[in-house]
Amino acid sequence: MTTTTQIHVLYDGPALAHHEMDVHELAPALMAIGTVFDEANALFNGERAKIQIRVKGSFKTGSFGIEFSILQSIADQLLGFLQSNPVVSAATMVTLVGLSAKDAGKGLIGLLRWLRGRSITKVVLLEDHRVRVEVGDEHLEVERRVIDLYRNYKLRKAFEEVLKPLEQPGIDSFAVTDERLDNGQSFLLVEKHEQPFFKAPEASDEQIENTEFDINLQAVNIAFQDDNKWRFTDGNSTFHAAIQDADFLAKIAQNEVVFAKGDVLRVRMRKQQWLTGEKMRTVYEVLKVLEHRSAARQLPLHIEDHRRQEE
Repeated sequence: MTTTTQIHVLYDGPALAHHEMDVHELAPALMAIGTVFDEANALFNGERAKIQIRVKGSFKTGSFGIEFSILQSIADQLLGFLQSNPVVSAATMVTLVGLSAKDAGKGLIGLLRWLRGRSITKVVLLEDHRVRVEVGDEHLEVERRVIDLYRNYKLRKAFEEVLKPLEQPGIDSFAVTDERLDNGQSFLLVEKHEQPFFKAPEASDEQIENTEFDINLQAVNIAFQDDNKWRFTDGNSTFHAAIQDADFLAKIAQNEVVFAKGDVLRVRMRKQQWLTGEKMRTVYEVLKVLEHRSAARQLPLHIEDHRRQEE
């Protein structure tokens, strides 16, 4: 089953009088609108529904308009299983984001406009799937799903990109209209001076793993600079790890340990992972070298000792 929902947006201003827009400004904005609905669909529906976005240019005097068709498809074999947990429709997602002509400026867009760049002090759960958003002595009630959209970093960054053309001289507003772009009815959403209110916050690091374990590693590249980051392999992958074992490093510096590429170390390792926005990074540290095995190997040879033992 496939359903279609349409939205019509306009970038307006004197720079668009001839219905022309720099492709370097337009292309990222178009892709970003697709990302907004991809993320909303993934958030609310997971793999139960697929989204496809199609665009068509439409114009009226002094503006650059785009018609978006949002196609949402649900596999027929899933329909019976979705009666108790129905899919969130594309039309509902349009309303929750705030791009519905009927409810323009509500949803996520309405929340961000109300916040004006301020940080939320508290969110209070209410009845009927609603929440009260508090900033100091002020408050605003919205659907809980609007808060889910607000907390989605990738969606927020995408919507910031949708409004990025407003940073250009002569592009003054972003609007949503009804189905006919030439009837003069436009439901303004964001003007140039409001664009900073919709910027996504900088992503903060969230630690998702901090573990210690023993492992055998083989040296791929040895570094004796200040950071002591050596390149290792565990037989499956290669990575850099900082050597934190001061005693081991001191023995190498004093030539008490001769270390070469290919040597095997049994080590106590710490693995830490952080999530920053949608990007994950991993840091490895060798806390203690437990055993050192030289890469130089001798061929096995059976040797018998027939020498006379001295009495």
